[in-house]
Amino acid sequence: MRFRKLLVGFLFFVGGIVWGVEQPSIVVMEIENRSGETSLDSRTLTEVVELHVVNMRRFQVVERQKLDRILSEQKLNQSGLTEKEVARVGTLVGASKAIVGSFSKVGRNYLLLLRLIDTSTATIDEVAELRTASLEDLLDRIDEPVKKILQRTGQMTTSSDKKSQKAETEVSSEQQTATVSSPTTEETDEDALERLIREAKEKLRQRQTSEKPTESTSPTPSSQREEEGPTTSSIKEESDTVWESLKNNRWGAVLQLGIAGDAQIYPRRWNFIGIGFGLFTLENKLYIGWQYAFLAPKAYVMAGYQQGLFPHVEGYLLGVQHGLINRVGVSAMGWQAGFLNTVQNNMLGLQQGFINTVGNLKGAQIGFINVAKEVRGVQVGFLNTTRRLYGVQVGFLNTSRENGLPFMVGLNIGF
Repeated sequence: MRFRKLLVGFLFFVGGIVWGVEQPSIVVMEIENRSGETSLDSRTLTEVVELHVVNMRRFQVVERQKLDRILSEQKLNQSGLTEKEVARVGTLVGASKAIVGSFSKVGRNYLLLLRLIDTSTATIDEVAELRTASLEDLLDRIDEPVKKILQRTGQMTTSSDKKSQKAETEVSSEQQTATVSSPTTEETDEDALERLIREAKEKLRQRQTSEKPTESTSPTPSSQREEEGPTTSSIKEESDTVWESLKNNRWGAVLQLGIAGDAQIYPRRWNFIGIGFGLFTLENKLYIGWQYAFLAPKAYVMAGYQQGLFPHVEGYLLGVQHGLINRVGVSAMGWQAGFLNTVQNNMLGLQQGFINTVGNLKGAQIGFINVAKEVRGVQVGFLNTTRRLYGVQVGFLNTSRENGLPFMVGLNIGF
């Protein structure tokens, strides 16, 4: 009998928690188009991002008409807002989070940068980017940065969180679908997303078809420059774009100490300048200075010296990475030294280790195994392999698949 009473009480307790649980609300601000492309406008990009958020079924997305009304009342533009302005707008529409972003062209690639802003603190929670060589590929993969910035956001919040907000939002699933114009009232969110991407791709193809005769006549100076691989200016442009998204974050200075995870003096989403020591991990968005953690120091942009067993830079490295396994998610300028060194896209500088891998190299790789898509410089090691070689390979086995000699022992030269 006593057990039954306890069981009934427990079920009522769990039921009360579940009843008070609701999805967090989020607002998607208009994606700013800095690329000069007219075939893919800001509104289309924004609607695609918005529909991807809706299809995750984890958030209540603020209705577009409600956002436009608040912006009009506050006399604010859709783009170019500061974090504080975005936070104020998000609070007025009842959203706990806001997604802002920009779309630009850097060299021969397109760069989509998304930021997740906490409207209660006006700080950037997450930053994610997508870099592609074509607009169609960008449309196909735009869900990747969306999922990345939202992966740490809690799936549900309790009703007590709602009371702390300055305004309430009531966004139903019908309102979410209404944010994108649809030809029929029965169109689902998934169908609307597919239709929107299909129409955008068709518009791109029509433009490419109309421009094809002009492009086939002769290569322009800009297209010739694009074949030259990564340059200092192209990586600087990318870094400047990221800097614009991070410079308004809160800053910590002088000394950063941490143990693991959130157990550190300055929060992970802050920027930091100075010296930092972590027992296991240490992380900040933009880190300028010396960052040391025994296990895994981490930053989105690292300008300085990063040291530990598994150093990780999610975005850009400007300086030195020294550890057992060194990783850079986008591009690097400087020096990597460790057992395994990897840079996803562009490297300007030196990789030195047992295994070195990079997308496009402008500099040198020195190790036992060196791998690159394109080399403009030197590879020195036992096994050197690249797709295109504009320089020298020195090693026991050298391969260059598209130019130079496909297989050489000792020395291989490509130009």
